[in-house]
Amino acid sequence: MKRRMLGLAAALALWAVPWASAHAGVFIGVGVPGPWYGPYHHHYYYGPRVYVAAPVVVAAPPPGVVYVQQPAVIYQQPPAQAPAPAPAQLEPVPPPTANPPR
Repeated sequence: MKRRMLGLAAALALWAVPWASAHAGVFIGVGVPGPWYGPYHHHYYYGPRVYVAAPVVVAAPPPGVVYVQQPAVIYQQPPAQAPAPAPAQLEPVPPPTANPPR
């Protein structure tokens, strides 16, 4: 058991050791102050904004008693027809004479 605890302690100590060395050196270089960013991205125009309003909600109390009345029955009379006219009586035409007057 002692050996196992010693191995565990060694593993934890090895795990705590940094793998890279610290960089506490001196920097020599030219620095330009100010925030410098990458290339400028143009803002594109997407057209006018359209806002659609939510539908209006109307809260009303439920209706009371509703009476339904049957529609009145309407009887329609057929149009009156005039009686057919009697056939006209024509007088016979007299026969022509032999010698017409001059």
